[in-house]
Amino acid sequence: GASDIAFGGEPDRASRFVERHQLMKPEVWALFVKQFRTHPDPADKGWRGEYWGKMMRGAAWTYKYTKNPELYAVLEATVLDMISAAEADGRISSYTREQEFFGWDMWSRKYVILGMQYFYDICTSGALRARMLASMTAQADYIISKIGEGKTEILDSSEWWGGLNSSSILEPIVRLYNLVGDKKYLDFASYIVERGGCKSGNLFALALENEKAPFEYPVTKAYEMMSFFEGVIEYYRVTGNEDCKRAFLNFIDKVIETDVTVIGCCGCTHELFDNSALTQALPTELVVQETCVSVTYMKTCYQALCLTGDPKYADEIERTWYNAMLSSINFPENLYLGVSREGEHNDYYEPAREYVASIGGFTFDSYSPLYKSRRNRQVGGYKMMENNTAAYGCCNCIGSAGVALLPMSAVMLSRDGININHYIDGSVTVKSPSGNDVTFRMETEYPYDGKVKIGWTAPEGDSFKLALRIPAYVNNYKVDGAVCDARGYLTREVTGSGSITVDFDLEFTVSQIGDKVSVKRGIIVYALDERNADINAVVSNTISSISDAEGDFDCRRCVDVTFDNGVTVRMTDYASVGWDWSSGKSNMTAWMDTK
Repeated sequence: GASDIAFGGEPDRASRFVERHQLMKPEVWALFVKQFRTHPDPADKGWRGEYWGKMMRGAAWTYKYTKNPELYAVLEATVLDMISAAEADGRISSYTREQEFFGWDMWSRKYVILGMQYFYDICTSGALRARMLASMTAQADYIISKIGEGKTEILDSSEWWGGLNSSSILEPIVRLYNLVGDKKYLDFASYIVERGGCKSGNLFALALENEKAPFEYPVTKAYEMMSFFEGVIEYYRVTGNEDCKRAFLNFIDKVIETDVTVIGCCGCTHELFDNSALTQALPTELVVQETCVSVTYMKTCYQALCLTGDPKYADEIERTWYNAMLSSINFPENLYLGVSREGEHNDYYEPAREYVASIGGFTFDSYSPLYKSRRNRQVGGYKMMENNTAAYGCCNCIGSAGVALLPMSAVMLSRDGININHYIDGSVTVKSPSGNDVTFRMETEYPYDGKVKIGWTAPEGDSFKLALRIPAYVNNYKVDGAVCDARGYLTREVTGSGSITVDFDLEFTVSQIGDKVSVKRGIIVYALDERNADINAVVSNTISSISDAEGDFDCRRCVDVTFDNGVTVRMTDYASVGWDWSSGKSNMTAWMDTK
């Protein structure tokens, strides 16, 4: 419902950078579409077919924010290119007919249909919308003709994760039913739900029973599992099946309880749910905290926020965005073109280094380290293309959706008013319940500072409920100078134009797991960077003093923290640490030793 968005701060900086550096490059989009003409994926059971739709979703959301006509033109051109890549019967796949429906074929087909659906939402041409609708139905009809009861079972259409990746096609199938109303799509969606998502165990039933956490399920692949449950909630919205709603909320609540780390991602055993709430502080040689998981976790929480209006899901979106998501963006000062410290090459860029350099490097990093490690150790979902002269990765494709999600969910409508979920400097216009335009202007440096001034302009006499999210991690705050104790949402019945000032007390806190501790202020996690701190420092679990500091590199916030064992360390916001590729000082840590 938001329009005329003009935010500033990190959300705007990130959106503009991603738009310019990644989404407005026609040569990248053309490379993605070409995979559907050359069908290279059967050779290595690949997932090159996911790239186009995954990046299109984020691009469409970014366009909703920036309203950049140049970006729209690039997206329209690649949609037309994709439609032209269809075979005579409408089939679009990066797999050949002879080798279809194994590996990541269904997963990739899912993303083609989803990509078209997200562009359909912003498309201004009725003729093009009709062409997209015809293409989407043709693609789905082909799939339904081959997959289902008495045909190839959906759980047999991939040997990965018990067919969980294939089952995630549930989401675009339900969305397609919403667009055309043809019952065969709803029937196919029902068939997918009945199969439970996984060959080795019915994940839907497990979530409904709510006795096990997702890390205890028979498969534990985080990204694909959340994608499946996103489809379950779309199915609920159509059918009203309360079991679907309960299963979805049980699932995401268990994830929040058992598998979310201090930076707001899941999975410290590579890309798997693994009780990360406890395992996150353990030493590991594995890559951890996949960017695909960060983005999908935020999307799943956004679904739960829309479904329930519970602000705890907005808390989670905020935690992930300002830590895991923001830290994954390879801003110009951080760009890495395949040569690590001391000139050592990263094999994941060979032999496509020239292509990676030609597009200015990858826009997103794939993994976020937590304990004594470094960034850019590996490119997630990396695949070579064009005779090994071009390459891309899955996390690089999905990142733009994560960047766009915070501004997209900042101000939302409720049944009887307007909710402000995220405090971002700038302005946004939404419709009040009576249908009038209301423009909000926020002045703030939140979450790096707790003061937020909100003013709004509305027609005289227009009344509505204004609800301001009170972050769960804030113990004390004031509203217009008066101490307030409301939790969840602070609500006010307002009429016409007005203003309100909220001052959150953002305290420094210490979390401990075993013999490791981490530090945060409000939602911002602080970490040690080799360039200005000893990452092997041994601290205690209590802070005795804190003072502002000037770091030895560009950062958002830097402080000197003295612990009660007398050790002082210089700490920097997590998203700013670990970005050094030349001095040999690229290691960082968010968890510190106490012995």
